[in-house]
Amino acid sequence: MSVRRILAKTIDTDLEYEAIGIDLAKNCVSAALLTTDGEVVCIDRLDYSELEKSAQALSSTTFAMEPCTEMNYLVQKLEAWGHRCLVIGGKNVQNYVENHFSGQKTDLNDAQALAFLAQDTQLRTIKAKDVEQQKYASLTTLREQYIKQYRQTIVSLKGICQAWGLNISKGISGKARLKDLIENHAALLGSICSCRLRATVGDIKRFKSPKDFPAYYGLVPRSIATGHNERKGKITHRGDRTMRSLMVQAAGSLVNMATKGKLKSKQLTKWILKKQKEKMPWGKLVCAVAAKLLRIVRAVLISNKPYNSKIAGVAKCSLPKGS
Repeated sequence: MSVRRILAKTIDTDLEYEAIGIDLAKNCVSAALLTTDGEVVCIDRLDYSELEKSAQALSSTTFAMEPCTEMNYLVQKLEAWGHRCLVIGGKNVQNYVENHFSGQKTDLNDAQALAFLAQDTQLRTIKAKDVEQQKYASLTTLREQYIKQYRQTIVSLKGICQAWGLNISKGISGKARLKDLIENHAALLGSICSCRLRATVGDIKRFKSPKDFPAYYGLVPRSIATGHNERKGKITHRGDRTMRSLMVQAAGSLVNMATKGKLKSKQLTKWILKKQKEKMPWGKLVCAVAAKLLRIVRAVLISNKPYNSKIAGVAKCSLPKGS
């Protein structure tokens, strides 16, 4: 039996609500409020200022929303006022709308879906960023935008040069320029990776196993099993794409350094050379090194000890006690 909606224009702060689903837009939200009596109160359009004013006056409840630009800022405010916030993936909302509203996707249907999904204790939710994480994420996002604009400018310039009969070599702007970029900016890779890691990792202790950390960033092979046969596929590409891209770039640099004998960590160099001798493909090796780097990062953060290049890449069971 379908639940009857009660349409309203504002949130009644005298009532208590089990969950409030809000579908966020640029200037306003659509809200579906589940009362403790089982009624569904729907508000088609509600300004952010009105939502915040009502949220301060409401007794503690659960707000549910989809991930979007305004999500982090709003979650920080609502949690400061004593509310519980859940960020639910768009795929879950889409499936709920498909099953309960015959695929009729409207703002109110999305808001109602979020409100009911907030009561599902088995549902996996998305962690919102705190203020510090948002700062680091903003920095890396700006960097990505600058790189994109830089590449677009180079491509445009090459097109103009070709229109005047000036041939530009392949790459960003020729081998000499590419070499200059690598030599001058390789040292910055550590700080950039660390910045993005700080923005996305959250509490490092939630990764119980060393394998969980690279899996969080999609740097583990996909498992394909049928019957008694199991094989490994391509990497899962889960998690933050920017962090995964940075780690693959860092891993590629390390493989080149190890090949030239310039890597400080002897154990890591030995492992990379061994894989090269086994004829492991370049792409597969780089992903494996990236995953190994993340396991090293996890070990350093959990042990709270400074990085030691002498034991980096060595299995924990092979290390002496206290190392």
